[in-house]
Amino acid sequence: MIRKTVKTFKRISWDTAAKAKLFSGLMLLLLLPALALAQTTVSPRSAQTPSQMRTAFSNIALSKRYVELGKEYLQNQRYDEAITQLEAAITFAPNRAEPYAYLADAYIQEGNIPQAQNTLALARETTLDNDPERYLLLYYQGYIDFLAEDYLAAKEDFSAALAINPDFKEAASKLALTQEKLSATKKKVKAKTAIKESKAQSRVASVPEKKKAQAKQIKKIDDALKLYEKKSQEMNSIQQANRYFEEGSTAFGRGDLEKAIQLFNESISLNPKRAETHFRLSSIYIAQKDFEKAIICLKKAIDCDPKFTKAYINLGSAYATTQNYALAISAFEKALKLDNQNPNIYYNMGMIYTMQGKSPEAEKFLAEAKRLAQETDNPKLLDKIEKATIK
Repeated sequence: MIRKTVKTFKRISWDTAAKAKLFSGLMLLLLLPALALAQTTVSPRSAQTPSQMRTAFSNIALSKRYVELGKEYLQNQRYDEAITQLEAAITFAPNRAEPYAYLADAYIQEGNIPQAQNTLALARETTLDNDPERYLLLYYQGYIDFLAEDYLAAKEDFSAALAINPDFKEAASKLALTQEKLSATKKKVKAKTAIKESKAQSRVASVPEKKKAQAKQIKKIDDALKLYEKKSQEMNSIQQANRYFEEGSTAFGRGDLEKAIQLFNESISLNPKRAETHFRLSSIYIAQKDFEKAIICLKKAIDCDPKFTKAYINLGSAYATTQNYALAISAFEKALKLDNQNPNIYYNMGMIYTMQGKSPEAEKFLAEAKRLAQETDNPKLLDKIEKATIK
């Protein structure tokens, strides 16, 4: 979600001036007629009148709506609009953790880490202790710690977030990455310690033995450091490739095909061995009816993962569309070896044989497709089979 790399920042407390600055911006939103109810905070239900309860619930609903608008702007990197919507969400329900969390996210993505810290500090003072979404505050604090290379603090924050919400995948992923960073740091410290020990040992050795032992130890350490650097570079490349993949999938989902192609190609340049990236790129080319490029991408996906059933199925369909029936049949046969219970494969092969005028083969595969479609309760496929059945 967060793409910018920033320099180390230390934790800072929420001071009075920063607090006044944020709230002065929030209070401007009270000029809107719809914000007349925003001054009501959520108090214990037993202490509220029915009218107060309706107002509180109305404010929470409005706050949630502004959060959703803010997240949409944030996804499109329109940070000013996102910040405006999220500040409005806080104005309606200042005790909720969610708007503070995504406001901090907006500042992080802008590169304004101090303001993100201030926002999280205010949230810790203002939000309810039993708010089920407080894990988001811990997550973004952990990410700030991670960017500052304070991996121990980041590990603590991510672990605390997962303790509240064990299903929070982003926190689990960041925790795993943080543990890798901690492990790498320990290895680096160990390597430096080994160098110091080597130098200490060399002082007590004779001159010839000292030079020989020192050269041997230095070479060993150099080799270890080179291997560590290589592994670190590979890991960083894979992580960046994964970010490009996720961004490309998002662009594809919203119909921005050219942007998706660019991002998938950038992901492939960093990690060409991921089959799913080639497969997603082929899907774009199929949508654009550029079957030649789609076939190239699907072959690369299969080279990366010879058991990628979906790639074989789409490859067969691409060949069939270009009337290359022999290669289409070959691709579908390989798909059947991996998944012989897939009715769509039998249907596709039946249709190819139908187009070739091979009635016995077509009937055989369409009959098997029908049997499997009935077993899996697939009425859409059954309807297509009925229309295609040779009479």
